[in-house]
Amino acid sequence: MMESLRSPRSAPRARTAASASALLLAVSLCAVLPTPAAADTTKFAGACGGSTPVGVWDATVDVPDNRHRATLSFAADGGAHLTLGGPGEVSGSGSGTWWPTARDRFSFGIRHGLYDPQGTFLGSVEVNQRARQVLDTFTGSGVSLIFAPDGTRTGSATAEVSATRTGSPPRARLERCGER
Repeated sequence: MMESLRSPRSAPRARTAASASALLLAVSLCAVLPTPAAADTTKFAGACGGSTPVGVWDATVDVPDNRHRATLSFAADGGAHLTLGGPGEVSGSGSGTWWPTARDRFSFGIRHGLYDPQGTFLGSVEVNQRARQVLDTFTGSGVSLIFAPDGTRTGSATAEVSATRTGSPPRARLERCGER
């Protein structure tokens, strides 16, 4: 039978050293790895190399057989707003929310009224978009639900959006990246 290489007195010291090493490794990892809360705030917040849609955007919305001009704005708190069309065009405006889905990707949902060029209320549209952002541009697509003036759902339409940010990236992103 083979004898242990350690003396009976060295076994407790070896266990203590192994426990101390494991504890030191765990503490070291905690110092380097982000906490879930930190990961949530930095993963999509536009850290260097990432993008955030916060700001105002000039957009083109393409639906079957039609194209509309729009202005979209996304707030840091998750609010979203859309203004569609202009004088002499189908128009409307409304609010909703946006949320990050992955690095440089986000989704938004906005419900807005719809008016003909003379100002007659035609109903409303519930916009649902999934978007991919590259710096100061984004493209998105999704299905919009269409409602009559009485609120009855009358149909749906595939919509595609392409947009360009009209201002500079949020100042907080520039400061984190060492730019000004």
